[in-house]
Amino acid sequence: MRSVLTLTCIVALLALASPADALTAREAGQRVAMRRGHVGENAQCYADVFAIYAAQNSRGRWIIPPSRGGQTMRSYRIELYRKCSIGA
Repeated sequence: MRSVLTLTCIVALLALASPADALTAREAGQRVAMRRGHVGENAQCYADVFAIYAAQNSRGRWIIPPSRGGQTMRSYRIELYRKCSIGA
């Protein structure tokens, strides 16, 4: 009985996990694009560029880090403008 209760608790905890934890970088990029008012092809382009530069922080959230292997926030903004005509 005790193992069944333990198993039930574990399954419940897994089921309650935040859906944001399961997002890919591209999906997170699409959410950011929508929040910033981009739709359609512009949002898809934004998400594609975001996925290239994004990294997960210590809390598991997708962010654009200030610097990662030479790819900086500045490079990200230039790429957004070049590929998507989105100014930061």
